[in-house]
Amino acid sequence: MDPSHAILPSHYDYRLVACSVLIAVAASYAAFDLAGRVTASRRWPRFFWLMGGAAATGIGTWSMHYVGMLAFLLPVPIQYNWPTALLSLLAAFLSYVVALLVAGGPHLGKNRVLVGGAVMGGGIVALHYTAMDSMRLSATCHYSPPLVALSVLVAVAGSQLALWLVFSFRNAPTGRSLRKIGASMGMGVAIAGMHYTAMAASSFTPSGAVPDLSHAVSVTALGVAGMVIVPPMVLWIAVLTSMVDRLQQSFDQLRALGGRLETIREEERRRIAREIHDELGQALTAMKIELDSLSTAFPDAHPSSKRVASLVSMIDQTIASLRRIATELRPAILDDLGLADAIEWAAEEFERRTGTKVHLNLPRRPLTLTPERTTAMFRIFQETLTNIARHAQASEVHVQLAAEDSSLLLEVRDNGTGISEEKVSGHGSLGILGMRERALLLGGELAVGGGPGQGTWVRVRIPLP
Repeated sequence: MDPSHAILPSHYDYRLVACSVLIAVAASYAAFDLAGRVTASRRWPRFFWLMGGAAATGIGTWSMHYVGMLAFLLPVPIQYNWPTALLSLLAAFLSYVVALLVAGGPHLGKNRVLVGGAVMGGGIVALHYTAMDSMRLSATCHYSPPLVALSVLVAVAGSQLALWLVFSFRNAPTGRSLRKIGASMGMGVAIAGMHYTAMAASSFTPSGAVPDLSHAVSVTALGVAGMVIVPPMVLWIAVLTSMVDRLQQSFDQLRALGGRLETIREEERRRIAREIHDELGQALTAMKIELDSLSTAFPDAHPSSKRVASLVSMIDQTIASLRRIATELRPAILDDLGLADAIEWAAEEFERRTGTKVHLNLPRRPLTLTPERTTAMFRIFQETLTNIARHAQASEVHVQLAAEDSSLLLEVRDNGTGISEEKVSGHGSLGILGMRERALLLGGELAVGGGPGQGTWVRVRIPLP
């Protein structure tokens, strides 16, 4: 028998085989997890998630192939042409970009499953056979056409099944994580199954020709570590990034919900204040008029005259209380005259109530603000004055309100005892936290500073529309 036609014996290191399968499963999980971010995002975030997902998954699949090749042992030394190896990675990356675009839409029909799975499976096949072409050894590779066709079928069918399992039920209320894990395992088995089916289709015979070792590298122990350890780390970092993004999205949704609840609360305050002022106020005023007219029917010395006068006085006190309650709920001046006049009114009330002198620096021209900005800035100012009254022991407060650099600035300074850094950054300061959330909801920022004996300052800046 001609030695040049003898098939070289081969065997596998099954520890590396198991490692390659785990990497394939991890790459699949990263693909499906990041594809969810592609579906949920728009414009530039969608582009970045698409590129990141395709890159992470392509690296994982590429790593799986070369770990599988490390597990494949022949009696001749093997080196790899690194430009061709990188080309195989590019083939996987491009196929994952297309597959995620096709399958990452809001609706996934049968055609999208078939096309997306075919593209993804085709990318896996292209990666494998391009990577096989990067081998440099003193042997010739031969392929069995039936097994090559079977490897293509395994890659495409496995990819289509995995896409259908994940994306067809992505809006189901329960079992999402289990389906993603199951689909990842199925996809990982498809990738590994394709690889080892394709390897079964390959046979090597000795060759007398000297292999072209230009741009060829040998796989050392360092290379093994890089392929086995680094790509899984990249995959898990990608998944972790996706989880952080989901948490951030949930946090943004909670913040938006908080803002919506705050808006509803302000609307309810306005409604209750208006009903107190209009309905109850008018009813009490009508009662006072009736009692006043009734008092004329009795002489001044009559006992009923004194009772009527007492009732009129009680009604006057009740009307005053109703007006105070309605004003505290929602000052009418805030809706009628705007933020600057409302701040002036609140400063006068604060000065009258506490005896603390308030110096105002307000804009001369009326400010054109949305109701949300007007309300948020006024409530922040109210909370600041409340904190000064409770904790500062100040004798003077300086207030500045100005529109500058396409933003609205409100700054309040006092000459009180000051605030410590612990209280500024502490989670127990719910007043500061509430003010900061109001500013953040409008895309602004709030800062608090000062120190013991130096007073306290609060500065809030929000963008103007």
